[in-house]
Amino acid sequence: MENIRLKSITCHQPSETDKDEIYLRFRTEKIWPSGSKFLKIDTNDTLDINLALDISSIWVEIELWEYDYLKKDDHLGDFIFKSSNYSGEYTCELKVTDEWAGKVKYTLKYEILKSILG
Repeated sequence: MENIRLKSITCHQPSETDKDEIYLRFRTEKIWPSGSKFLKIDTNDTLDINLALDISSIWVEIELWEYDYLKKDDHLGDFIFKSSNYSGEYTCELKVTDEWAGKVKYTLKYEILKSILG
């Protein structure tokens, strides 16, 4: 049974001037978007995710990546949050990697459908 739903992602400051091409990974696997390598996002854009996940640990770490055509993709940072909170909607700010500190800003809206602690 799924206990977390990733609802949407908002870009407050992209890493590139001509939009970011983003995708999400969880446990080393790409989980979003399905059907394409990435989705483009720009300043103040919000993209719907609507993806349910079955989480078995208290801490959840969702990786945000930026697709690059000619070089290695950039790991912009991680959304890290507790899945043991009460049911409801929450927002989490991206914990950026050292390379992108002060250069990018994203938030993730998620919903805890059922706490893993019961």
